[in-house]
Amino acid sequence: MQGVTAMMKDWALVFPPLISSNWGNYYPSIALLDAVLAEVEVSAHQVDLNEEFLDYLIDPGRLSRLEAAYRRLGRTPVDDIPQRSAIQLAQLHRGAIVNARGQHLCDGEWNGLDLTVELSRPFHIDKPVTGLPALLQGSEVARTYQDFFSWSTYAKVIERTGRAVGISVPMGPQLGPTILLARLTKAWRPDLRVVLGGPTLTLMRPGDLSALLEAVPEIDCVVRFEGEPALRALATQLRDDQWKPEEVDGVVVRGVGPTRPRRAPPAMNRLPSARFSEALLHRLESPRVGVLQARGCYWGKCTYCDFIELFTNTGRYAGRAPSNVFQEVQGLAERYGIHRYWLITEALPPKQGLRFAEEVVRTGLSVDWRSFAMVDDGFTTEVLRAFQESGCSSLTIGLETMSDRVLKLVEKKVGSQENLRFFERVRAAGMKISVNLIPNLPSTTYAEAMDSLELLRPFADIFHTVAVFPYEATASSAVGRNPERFGLRVLNNGAAGGQAQFSSNTLKCEDPAMTQEELAEVLSAYERFSRSVRSAAAEGVAQRRQEEASRTGRGGYQFRSNRIAVLEDDDGSVVYDWNRDRAWRLPRYVLGSLQRMQRSSEPFRRAHVANWFAETTAPSQIPVRTELLFNELRAMGLLKAC
Repeated sequence: MQGVTAMMKDWALVFPPLISSNWGNYYPSIALLDAVLAEVEVSAHQVDLNEEFLDYLIDPGRLSRLEAAYRRLGRTPVDDIPQRSAIQLAQLHRGAIVNARGQHLCDGEWNGLDLTVELSRPFHIDKPVTGLPALLQGSEVARTYQDFFSWSTYAKVIERTGRAVGISVPMGPQLGPTILLARLTKAWRPDLRVVLGGPTLTLMRPGDLSALLEAVPEIDCVVRFEGEPALRALATQLRDDQWKPEEVDGVVVRGVGPTRPRRAPPAMNRLPSARFSEALLHRLESPRVGVLQARGCYWGKCTYCDFIELFTNTGRYAGRAPSNVFQEVQGLAERYGIHRYWLITEALPPKQGLRFAEEVVRTGLSVDWRSFAMVDDGFTTEVLRAFQESGCSSLTIGLETMSDRVLKLVEKKVGSQENLRFFERVRAAGMKISVNLIPNLPSTTYAEAMDSLELLRPFADIFHTVAVFPYEATASSAVGRNPERFGLRVLNNGAAGGQAQFSSNTLKCEDPAMTQEELAEVLSAYERFSRSVRSAAAEGVAQRRQEEASRTGRGGYQFRSNRIAVLEDDDGSVVYDWNRDRAWRLPRYVLGSLQRMQRSSEPFRRAHVANWFAETTAPSQIPVRTELLFNELRAMGLLKAC
């Protein structure tokens, strides 16, 4: 558990679990809201419970108990092998997740993010809001979160909070834990006001939002759309010992249906610079913090996108001047010594990005920055080289698909040929990009999905990461408002569970373009490609080490990676290659040898394995078993020569 400042403050600003993609990063919403409160002389604690949940998941005692529970079960079902392997590998390679000081790692050639994502899988709650409060009551997942909240710093923080708790809920899977947190807060401190805000609440259907407030009376009010003016007004009321949230523009209270804010939010260039917590920064080995570049999207036409709906009160796109963005980055670097940044935007315009990059180069400021972007002819090779010179280490591109027919249907800005030319420019500039893919956008056929994947494979070397998101139609998108136009059949008016960012906003639809079997095969193929990209850097490191070992003449063999789990169950031994998502069952007598191979920091030879077998095997069987084991491991592709 992390230490807590003893100072009494007015508000606690909380980022709740569970968004695993943000682990190792500092989500900026609570830092910006802290700065907004400071403008009206209201103080705030910042609490990142999402990051603390990672510490809870990898707590050594907890992992040991989970591993012991699996051993008591005996046979490991196929579906449980990844979870059990993640438990083992997280214990063996804790240094891939946190450093020796317990700080969370942010980037690296090999890190444990995908292990921790697997560990967190049982605790993802993504269900329709109408049944969510009742579903949480007394469930095992709810008990786990309640145990975590008690374990975390939160109880001590709200002991030292005087007026209110503000919970930022940008993603749908945070809603379930947020409900539990609101209930627990009122149980511990019934005098505190609980205020929710963020995209999840903004995009929630009005009826669902009203139902949520009725079902969870511990929530005092909800802020929708841009939250800075509303939060400032609520904080001012409480500071002056008043509480009339129904009078605040953009705030929803129980019994009153949500409406759009009547007033426009403040101009982007007048927003205060974020106030980052030194304690939260110290939790990260090398923090990357967000600086707001724009709200909305300069394209703003993609029919499957929800985020463009968040800023309709602002206009389709509202950006900050590049000089303003640079000045904030420069100020944060001077104040906190931070040199890693995200420029927060739906899609960075090339000219805006270039002007920012030129300022960085002109002043000699040393930064590593990233941003979201879309494929745009404005990203010439020269512009990309200027980005790289200024410290841009990656752009994240919402590519989605390479099917021209589907790209046109969902009104993406460019087609496949523009994408391919962009890839070539990225390669020529010597850059890396991350890409987000949606293999089953509306009406995508099996052949189109697999053809798209084949077009991507030759460019694996330029991809920093590949993220795969199964498509789910949302009511607040253009697709959700007219699903039949996109070849979808709505099965009911309720929401479906799944991976969606906004489950309560999800339409349960059927897309006849692919069968369920075809879709499963497509998603599996894309995930394998994603995993191969993620592990490429680690394999490159392993190859360099192997070459070095060959030069020093050590000889022998090692497992091909340190991401191979060795499990014991009633049927003998299970070997699981995490990078390739493949498992094999082997006889029990090889278990001890496999475990020593797995844990060996030095190459092993046949003689070593023979000696290990000698401890439990009749002498006449040792040569045969040694040869068989080596042959099996080579056939499975698990060994590499040193």
